[in-house]
Amino acid sequence: MLSCEHRGLYRQTAARIFFANGGFPLQIKGYLLIYNVDIRSIDFPNLKIIWGDDLLDETSALTLSSNLELKELRMPKLRAIHKGNVRIENSTFLCYLQSKVNWNELLEDDAANRLITSDSAFRQCNPSLMKCTGCQHCWSGKQKYCQEEYRSVCGDKCASQQCYLPANSSDYECCHEACTGGCTGRGAHQCVACRELSLDGVCVHQCPPMMVHDPKRGMLIPNPKGRYVYDRYCVEECPKELLVERDACVRHCSVGSHHDMTKDSRRCEPCKGVCPKGELFSATSAAVKYQFFHNRRILILVQSTSAAHRFYLFAFLVL
Repeated sequence: MLSCEHRGLYRQTAARIFFANGGFPLQIKGYLLIYNVDIRSIDFPNLKIIWGDDLLDETSALTLSSNLELKELRMPKLRAIHKGNVRIENSTFLCYLQSKVNWNELLEDDAANRLITSDSAFRQCNPSLMKCTGCQHCWSGKQKYCQEEYRSVCGDKCASQQCYLPANSSDYECCHEACTGGCTGRGAHQCVACRELSLDGVCVHQCPPMMVHDPKRGMLIPNPKGRYVYDRYCVEECPKELLVERDACVRHCSVGSHHDMTKDSRRCEPCKGVCPKGELFSATSAAVKYQFFHNRRILILVQSTSAAHRFYLFAFLVL
């Protein structure tokens, strides 16, 4: 991991930390860890999805641990925790998370298995004192912290198990099955996020292949509409810091292939005989490799304002 200071990503007082700048973060690619916090509240006002591609201890996408002063974690736009568990331990005052957040909305109706709490969690809470304003589920008492719900309100009518409420209507309509995190309309281009891949803003199950079969000539020919798979997107070209293998942008070549750094190419090639030993991440230069990691993995470590021996830590991957 890289340890780095990012000025302007947050503004802080002794009682609160608020992630600002309009859209940071919208999605967390890996996990979010909040540990040993001695402030009262944390806001992620724009966070929509935690993907859980990289999990803490290979299990958890959201971990709240040893936060003895933290009373509110407010994420009103959070729609889904795609993979991984939620673990809450020794965080005694996070009472809204105990009784007012609908975890089945976030964990795809599997909160019974994916929400893990210790005996020390919520021990100072009285659920009867937790109130929402204008909604049933919320992250805090004010109406602006109401939880966005798109699964429990659907009933059994939607194959996608996701729905939305059209303007000037009282009847929910179903989201497209390619969506995750809900939608704003019925089309595959109106998803909050794509369950599999995004092609020019439209959610799809797979990208157009780079080669297609020409039945007239009986051979494979380049597909002018072909796209490479890059993360959750279909792209015309792979980012310069990645290699290319078949129809995908990759960090390292698969077994049986290698990247020949003597050639002016980023393509993985089949090995002739035994593959040469190389680095796991075969980017073309150390500078490019550093840039790649720097943009993908952010570790923010901030010294506590009220107790020199304490700190709070946010570790996550961003798209």
